[in-house]
Amino acid sequence: MAELADAQDLGFCASQAANVRKNPQDSARVSSRSTRRFRKLPLIAACLCILWLQISESPAYAQEHRALPDAPKPKINRRVFIAGVSLLAASKSADVWSTKSLLDRGGWENNPTLGRHPSSGRLVGHASAMFAGQSAAFYLTERNRHAWVRWAGRAYIVFSIEEHARLAACNSGINTHGTMAQNCRAILSF
Repeated sequence: MAELADAQDLGFCASQAANVRKNPQDSARVSSRSTRRFRKLPLIAACLCILWLQISESPAYAQEHRALPDAPKPKINRRVFIAGVSLLAASKSADVWSTKSLLDRGGWENNPTLGRHPSSGRLVGHASAMFAGQSAAFYLTERNRHAWVRWAGRAYIVFSIEEHARLAACNSGINTHGTMAQNCRAILSF
Protein backbone atom coordinates (compact mmCIF):
# COMPACT_ATOMS: atom_id res chain seq x y z
CA MET A 1 0.00 0.00 0.00
CA ALA A 2 2.83 2.28 0.80
CA GLU A 3 4.15 1.79 -2.68
CA LEU A 4 0.85 2.98 -4.07
CA ALA A 5 0.91 6.13 -2.01
CA ASP A 6 4.50 6.79 -3.00
CA ALA A 7 3.60 6.36 -6.64
CA GLN A 8 0.75 8.87 -6.32
CA ASP A 9 2.97 11.34 -4.52
CA LEU A 10 5.57 11.22 -7.22
CA GLY A 11 3.01 12.24 -9.81
CA PHE A 12 2.60 8.98 -11.69
CA CYS A 13 -0.62 8.65 -13.51
CA ALA A 14 -3.26 6.24 -12.35
CA SER A 15 -2.55 3.71 -15.07
CA GLN A 16 1.07 3.40 -14.05
CA ALA A 17 0.08 3.21 -10.42
CA ALA A 18 -2.23 0.30 -11.19
CA ASN A 19 0.73 -1.65 -12.45
CA VAL A 20 2.27 -1.67 -9.00
CA ARG A 21 1.46 -4.97 -7.34
CA LYS A 22 -0.79 -4.80 -4.36
CA ASN A 23 -0.88 -8.44 -3.28
CA PRO A 24 1.69 -11.26 -3.46
CA GLN A 25 -1.02 -13.57 -4.85
CA ASP A 26 -1.46 -11.16 -7.76
CA SER A 27 2.10 -11.81 -8.85
CA ALA A 28 1.41 -15.55 -8.88
CA ARG A 29 -1.69 -14.90 -10.97
CA VAL A 30 0.24 -12.83 -13.49
CA SER A 31 2.99 -15.43 -13.82
CA SER A 32 0.44 -18.24 -14.28
CA ARG A 33 -1.27 -16.25 -17.05
CA SER A 34 2.00 -15.77 -18.88
CA THR A 35 2.89 -19.45 -18.55
CA ARG A 36 -0.55 -20.35 -19.92
CA ARG A 37 0.17 -18.21 -22.95
CA PHE A 38 3.49 -19.95 -23.46
CA ARG A 39 1.84 -23.36 -23.04
CA LYS A 40 -0.67 -22.52 -25.79
CA LEU A 41 2.02 -21.35 -28.19
CA PRO A 42 3.52 -24.84 -28.90
CA LEU A 43 0.02 -26.27 -29.26
CA ILE A 44 -0.93 -23.61 -31.81
CA ALA A 45 2.38 -24.10 -33.65
CA ALA A 46 1.84 -27.88 -33.78
CA CYS A 47 -1.70 -27.42 -35.15
CA LEU A 48 -0.45 -25.01 -37.81
CA CYS A 49 2.36 -27.40 -38.76
CA ILE A 50 -0.05 -30.33 -39.11
CA LEU A 51 -2.43 -28.19 -41.15
CA TRP A 52 0.41 -27.08 -43.45
CA LEU A 53 1.60 -30.67 -43.92
CA GLN A 54 -1.92 -31.80 -44.81
CA ILE A 55 -2.34 -29.06 -47.39
CA SER A 56 1.10 -29.38 -48.95
CA GLU A 57 1.36 -33.18 -49.05
CA SER A 58 -2.12 -34.15 -50.21
CA PRO A 59 -1.67 -33.28 -53.93
CA ALA A 60 1.61 -35.18 -54.08
CA TYR A 61 0.07 -38.15 -52.34
CA ALA A 62 -2.92 -38.11 -54.67
CA GLN A 63 -0.73 -37.99 -57.77
CA GLU A 64 1.56 -40.71 -56.52
CA HIS A 65 -0.95 -43.28 -55.35
CA ARG A 66 -4.15 -42.40 -57.17
CA ALA A 67 -2.99 -42.11 -60.76
CA LEU A 68 -5.67 -42.27 -63.39
CA PRO A 69 -5.73 -45.37 -65.57
CA ASP A 70 -4.60 -45.14 -69.17
CA ALA A 71 -7.24 -44.31 -71.70
CA PRO A 72 -8.60 -47.42 -73.40
CA LYS A 73 -7.28 -48.19 -76.84
CA PRO A 74 -9.80 -47.59 -79.57
CA LYS A 75 -11.15 -50.57 -81.42
CA ILE A 76 -9.75 -50.98 -84.89
CA ASN A 77 -11.98 -49.69 -87.66
CA ARG A 78 -12.23 -52.93 -89.64
CA ARG A 79 -13.82 -51.37 -92.71
CA VAL A 80 -10.98 -48.90 -93.15
CA PHE A 81 -8.35 -51.58 -92.49
CA ILE A 82 -9.88 -54.18 -94.84
CA ALA A 83 -10.40 -51.58 -97.59
CA GLY A 84 -6.84 -50.27 -97.26
CA VAL A 85 -5.21 -53.71 -97.23
CA SER A 86 -7.38 -54.98 -100.11
CA LEU A 87 -6.57 -51.98 -102.31
CA LEU A 88 -2.88 -52.27 -101.42
CA ALA A 89 -2.86 -55.95 -102.38
CA ALA A 90 -4.63 -55.20 -105.66
CA SER A 91 -2.27 -52.37 -106.60
CA LYS A 92 0.84 -54.40 -105.68
CA SER A 93 -0.46 -57.35 -107.70
CA ALA A 94 -1.10 -55.11 -110.70
CA ASP A 95 2.40 -53.64 -110.37
CA VAL A 96 4.03 -57.09 -110.19
CA TRP A 97 1.96 -58.37 -113.12
CA SER A 98 2.76 -55.35 -115.31
CA THR A 99 6.46 -55.50 -114.36
CA LYS A 100 6.62 -59.21 -115.29
CA SER A 101 4.85 -58.43 -118.57
CA LEU A 102 7.33 -55.62 -119.29
CA LEU A 103 10.29 -57.90 -118.49
CA ASP A 104 8.92 -60.51 -120.92
CA ARG A 105 8.75 -57.84 -123.67
CA GLY A 106 12.41 -56.91 -123.19
CA GLY A 107 12.17 -54.14 -120.59
CA TRP A 108 14.04 -53.89 -117.28
CA GLU A 109 13.37 -53.19 -113.60
CA ASN A 110 14.53 -49.88 -112.05
CA ASN A 111 14.39 -51.09 -108.43
CA PRO A 112 18.04 -51.67 -107.35
CA THR A 113 17.08 -54.24 -104.68
CA LEU A 114 15.60 -56.51 -107.37
CA GLY A 115 18.22 -56.08 -110.09
CA ARG A 116 17.75 -55.30 -113.80
CA HIS A 117 16.08 -58.61 -114.77
CA PRO A 118 14.56 -60.29 -111.68
CA SER A 119 12.81 -63.65 -111.82
CA SER A 120 9.08 -64.02 -111.21
CA GLY A 121 9.74 -65.61 -107.81
CA ARG A 122 11.94 -62.73 -106.75
CA LEU A 123 9.31 -60.18 -107.83
CA VAL A 124 6.53 -61.99 -105.98
CA GLY A 125 8.68 -62.60 -102.87
CA HIS A 126 9.74 -58.96 -102.65
CA ALA A 127 6.19 -57.71 -103.19
CA SER A 128 4.84 -60.17 -100.59
CA ALA A 129 7.40 -59.15 -97.97
CA MET A 130 6.73 -55.46 -98.56
CA PHE A 131 2.97 -56.10 -98.45
CA ALA A 132 3.27 -57.94 -95.12
CA GLY A 133 5.36 -55.16 -93.59
CA GLN A 134 3.08 -52.38 -94.82
CA SER A 135 -0.04 -54.25 -93.68
CA ALA A 136 1.46 -54.82 -90.21
CA ALA A 137 2.42 -51.15 -89.92
CA PHE A 138 -1.07 -50.13 -91.06
CA TYR A 139 -2.64 -52.46 -88.48
CA LEU A 140 -0.53 -50.97 -85.68
CA THR A 141 -1.35 -47.42 -86.69
CA GLU A 142 -5.06 -48.24 -86.79
CA ARG A 143 -4.87 -49.55 -83.22
CA ASN A 144 -3.18 -46.41 -81.88
CA ARG A 145 -5.22 -44.17 -79.58
CA HIS A 146 -3.90 -40.96 -81.17
CA ALA A 147 -5.92 -39.83 -84.17
CA TRP A 148 -2.93 -38.24 -85.89
CA VAL A 149 -1.10 -41.60 -85.90
CA ARG A 150 -4.11 -43.35 -87.44
CA TRP A 151 -4.43 -40.70 -90.13
CA ALA A 152 -0.68 -40.78 -90.86
CA GLY A 153 -0.94 -44.57 -91.40
CA ARG A 154 -3.94 -44.12 -93.67
CA ALA A 155 -2.14 -41.43 -95.68
CA TYR A 156 0.88 -43.72 -96.14
CA ILE A 157 -1.29 -46.61 -97.34
CA VAL A 158 -3.14 -44.35 -99.78
CA PHE A 159 0.19 -43.05 -101.06
CA SER A 160 1.47 -46.64 -101.55
CA ILE A 161 -1.73 -47.66 -103.35
CA GLU A 162 -1.48 -44.69 -105.69
CA GLU A 163 2.21 -45.30 -106.33
CA HIS A 164 1.76 -48.97 -107.30
CA ALA A 165 -1.31 -48.22 -109.43
CA ARG A 166 0.58 -45.47 -111.27
CA LEU A 167 3.63 -47.72 -111.79
CA ALA A 168 1.39 -50.53 -113.09
CA ALA A 169 -0.21 -48.16 -115.61
CA CYS A 170 3.18 -46.79 -116.63
CA ASN A 171 4.66 -50.29 -117.06
CA SER A 172 1.77 -51.30 -119.28
CA GLY A 173 2.20 -48.26 -121.52
CA ILE A 174 5.94 -48.65 -122.20
CA ASN A 175 6.83 -49.51 -125.80
CA THR A 176 9.98 -51.64 -125.64
CA HIS A 177 10.47 -51.49 -129.44
CA GLY A 178 10.40 -47.68 -129.63
CA THR A 179 13.37 -45.48 -130.51
CA MET A 180 13.36 -43.68 -127.10
CA ALA A 181 13.95 -45.37 -123.75
CA GLN A 182 11.03 -44.95 -121.39
CA ASN A 183 11.23 -45.29 -117.60
CA CYS A 184 8.72 -45.45 -114.79
CA ARG A 185 10.09 -44.02 -111.55
CA ALA A 186 8.57 -43.82 -108.13
CA ILE A 187 7.74 -40.35 -106.79
CA LEU A 188 9.40 -41.15 -103.48
CA SER A 189 11.51 -44.25 -103.17
CA PHE A 190 10.60 -45.80 -99.84
